[in-house]
Amino acid sequence: MFSRRVYATALTALLLGPLGLVGLAGTAQATSLVGSIPNSGAVLTDAPSAISLTTDLPLLDQGSSITVTDPAGNRVDDGSLTIDTTTATVGLKALTRSGMYKVTYTLVADGDVPASGSYSFMFNAPAAISSASATPSAAPSQTSSASTPKGSSGGNIFVLILLIAALGVAIFLALYIRAIIHDMRKQQKKSRKSASRVKKSAE
Repeated sequence: MFSRRVYATALTALLLGPLGLVGLAGTAQATSLVGSIPNSGAVLTDAPSAISLTTDLPLLDQGSSITVTDPAGNRVDDGSLTIDTTTATVGLKALTRSGMYKVTYTLVADGDVPASGSYSFMFNAPAAISSASATPSAAPSQTSSASTPKGSSGGNIFVLILLIAALGVAIFLALYIRAIIHDMRKQQKKSRKSASRVKKSAE
């Protein structure tokens, strides 16, 4: 009798054991990361003010964490982690270094395996962008400065032509006035001669 109970208990354990393991495996699902801002591998020219990660399940405040480090390995997150249902957000300090920034996270959902991992994004600081864009702008400034003497020489030639033309007009007017005065004198002489002849004939 005892042996039959032992055999029945052992058989029940063997049958229910795998089913119990399957049930445990079904409940212990891992939380999955479904989105991030900024995305993994993103190249940014404007510094983000926060990092946001979104999972497929609601998150818990306790146990979740997000840290962000700059290219030198220094933490640049301000530690102010906030949870809004499935989204965890951490604020950032002012980013000043250009290079790769690493985001490391652990996100805990109720009764599920935490989602943990890391990814990187690139940030180009404004100083690096402005210094790189300053080099090509030097060529147009040299071109414009080189073109200045050409414009000034053209203006000088134009002014010289105007002066020569004005001088020619002045000479023409002087000769014309001189000719008029000469003609007037001739007319006066003729009128005087004719007047003297009339006077003699009258006498």
